[in-house]
Amino acid sequence: MKNIKYLLLSCLVLIFISCQEEKHTPFEKNPWVPERVTNVVVENLNGAAKLTYDVTKHPELMYVTAEFETQGKKRNVKATHFNNSLLLEGFGDTMPHEVKLYAVSRSEVFSEPVTVMVNPLTPPATLAFESLDIINDFGGAWATYSNRVKADLGITIMHKDNAGAWVVDEVLYTEKETGGVSARGLEAKPTVFGVFVQDRWGNYTDTLVRTLTPLYERLIPKPFRAFLLPTDNMTSYNSNNKIEKLWDGTVSSQNIYYTAVNSGMPTWFTFDLGVTTQLSRFLYQQRNDVAIVQWGHGNPRYFEIWGSAGTPNPDGSWDGWTKLMDVESVKPSGLPVGQNSDEDLALMYKGEDFNFPKGIPKVRYIRIKVNETWNKTTFMHIGELTFWGQ
Repeated sequence: MKNIKYLLLSCLVLIFISCQEEKHTPFEKNPWVPERVTNVVVENLNGAAKLTYDVTKHPELMYVTAEFETQGKKRNVKATHFNNSLLLEGFGDTMPHEVKLYAVSRSEVFSEPVTVMVNPLTPPATLAFESLDIINDFGGAWATYSNRVKADLGITIMHKDNAGAWVVDEVLYTEKETGGVSARGLEAKPTVFGVFVQDRWGNYTDTLVRTLTPLYERLIPKPFRAFLLPTDNMTSYNSNNKIEKLWDGTVSSQNIYYTAVNSGMPTWFTFDLGVTTQLSRFLYQQRNDVAIVQWGHGNPRYFEIWGSAGTPNPDGSWDGWTKLMDVESVKPSGLPVGQNSDEDLALMYKGEDFNFPKGIPKVRYIRIKVNETWNKTTFMHIGELTFWGQ
């Protein structure tokens, strides 16, 4: 047994040494030295620079590389010999930066360097920071941004707790041109909020700080109660997918409201909140348990929310109902159904937050009319609905 162990250990050592040698030793050993790149042209961009150049074609030429520094760290970017340009990204300032360009052979022999200076334009994170604004909102604050160059950014909103420590409320990773992030669940008292922007290379902006008083709201307690009317869609895909699943606190294949296939569209359903309230906002969580339904299938895309303070007309008509708002479920990336970005998936799991318009009447009964699903199906399914009000 000892011999077997020693044999295995010896094999592992040999494999490791072999891998190390393969990693660091060029496939070819040709002393040919590439000629330097020539005619370098610099195009300064937001937080970046594009270099175009000429390079002498040769069978031994492998690639061209640029070496530079950002955040005190050395970086390099490569382009194959088929290209004549390099994009240098990740600059967090507009200071001059030295770049060295090399032509490199298949044997990893470097040419003499060509040194150029780049002066990146205002970084995308800084541009977004300059556009930031924070306003008070129901249960917290809402921060908006503009990302006109559509860079890959992270927007962070936070608040100070009673001890004066920063608490992160939300981090939004996005490439959208405009949008916002929210802090929720806070009391209606003066609170310090902060927002900053970062990019994927580790550049951070300053923090915009504001003291705001969140608008008062409270969570409408669950469970709600189904209030079926004659014209409502009373069907369900199976016995596990009835309307009561809308407020059971769980989103899974067995915990969604799912109407029967071919039960029709548009379709509507009614329920009782249990209290009369001035609604402030609601959270819509779509079915998300398998990839085919994510931002697709029977998840509602366009729907209406109606409300009534008094007991609805028992004939199922719309008499006495007031439209509170039209709702559009919006996928951040704008990609076609079946294609989802990381930002899409993050919002899907978190749920979409919608504010009710100001001035709507107090209501107790809710009626939701689904006009179209993401796949234009003749059925619909929803994971969970949550409401807040005054």
